[in-house]
Amino acid sequence: MICDNFVSTELLSRLKADARDLHSKNLFTPDALATYGIKKDGVSFNPRRDRTVLPCYVPSTRSKGGFVDPNIGDASARSQLHSMIENLRISASASLLRPDLSRPSVPWTSLAGESPDPPFDEISYTRFGPGAYLKRHNDERHEELKRTKGWSSPTRRSLSWLVYLQEEGWDMERDGGGLRTYQRRAQPEGAVGSSDDGDLQLGWLEATSKDPFDRAVYMDSRIEGIHGRCKLYTREGGGGRTYLTEVFEADPVLFLTSDFFVNALNFKTLGNRFRFLESPQTALQTKIFGEDLRKPPHHGEVARDVSPLGGRLVVFDSVVLPHEVLAAKRERFAVSGWWHGFGNPTPTPSSSSAPNIPDSFAPLLSSSHLDVILDSLSPELLHGSHLQSTITLKPGVHTVPFNKNKSRPQLTVHAGTASSAASTSTINVDLKIGTDNLTPTQDLDPSVPSTSRSKSMVKSGSIKLSPPLLLSNVAPTLIHLPNLFEDNSLPEMRRVQIFDWFLKSAYNLADFFERCLWKLEEVRVLR
Repeated sequence: MICDNFVSTELLSRLKADARDLHSKNLFTPDALATYGIKKDGVSFNPRRDRTVLPCYVPSTRSKGGFVDPNIGDASARSQLHSMIENLRISASASLLRPDLSRPSVPWTSLAGESPDPPFDEISYTRFGPGAYLKRHNDERHEELKRTKGWSSPTRRSLSWLVYLQEEGWDMERDGGGLRTYQRRAQPEGAVGSSDDGDLQLGWLEATSKDPFDRAVYMDSRIEGIHGRCKLYTREGGGGRTYLTEVFEADPVLFLTSDFFVNALNFKTLGNRFRFLESPQTALQTKIFGEDLRKPPHHGEVARDVSPLGGRLVVFDSVVLPHEVLAAKRERFAVSGWWHGFGNPTPTPSSSSAPNIPDSFAPLLSSSHLDVILDSLSPELLHGSHLQSTITLKPGVHTVPFNKNKSRPQLTVHAGTASSAASTSTINVDLKIGTDNLTPTQDLDPSVPSTSRSKSMVKSGSIKLSPPLLLSNVAPTLIHLPNLFEDNSLPEMRRVQIFDWFLKSAYNLADFFERCLWKLEEVRVLR
């Protein structure tokens, strides 16, 4: 929705002056989405040129932000805008059939209180300096795609909104800073974003000649009442579901490979119709294909640009609308925010415990060469939590297996010898351990028989060496996450690592020879 002249000329002028005044007093801070508009020039964040914000809440300090501080700037103007936004939220709840947005209006003064809890909604001043931009993204996504943080909040973003604070005469062609949205080319069938059961949309089945509508694809992550067991589905006209996939175990890494869902589809003919809301992109893809892999719209989308005219209000669905902010060519201010709705209930691990854990859960890192500071595992140290251990290596060569039969990649460490400066090295390990064929809930369930736990392995983890060892002493390592990586992906990743090392070495060698030639030239000139 776009509404011009949402705020009066007088209020627009006050808000614009307030934002500039507070920014000049260095009250704005770098935003988490700051994209470092001049990063390609080898320069880090620049507060004059990049994206900064004055939020209503600061998560890092669990305190209220400057936007709701009644003692700075034109607090009256900010309070007046907040009242208008609250009235709009209540209207949007009724017109868009989103009852979770119909909570009572919250006075602006209460947002400035001392409660450490984050506000239900978000609001902030945002400033884009010359050269600042935002890459294509969605403002909200399914809880399972956000790792452990996905279930840490009882709410999630439902609708995004912003009010531009530009002066008259802003020309998007000349001044940049426009909002580029990627809308569906075909008409979606039914509701989008969130299902009646609270499941968030994950992607689309694109329209075809036989089915002229785009159909929202949702993910249910509580199949059979067990958290972490997932299926994709579409909604039917009568409220029923058509499941598109077999059951799969939730893990954010799953969503880094677009082939996963195609292979899991019950209806293989739908494979070429499925599209993610937000195209996955891994660091490896970025390395090979560059940063703009997600940028161009695919054939099911059409790009629409919105000029940041002063007083203009823009509201859109936080889940389903991909968007980006084009590079600003001069300073650009706005007020932006999100209205939150209630998410699905936060999953809780099983509270039951067992006095004994099967022998198959012996520490996977134990060996005759390692002094492990941990004797046994307990239910709290299984998949639902982290296994943390500090291991001191004796001199020599040691291999740390990531599963019992050593069929997966190993970490090989050349520890210091008695004659070296450092006689020992320390590994700090942070692991999640479970059984290959069990879900996280089943991992924590002591009633699962021992025979089902015979294939215990590391499901994810991180390892830090202290002191750090040279790269030549550590074999390239990829921790295997079951059912997520194909075995043939490891050689490919190692080839990329080797190729990257070769390029860096060639560059350094060329730079060395160039400096040598300049030295020789200087000597020749002096003579």
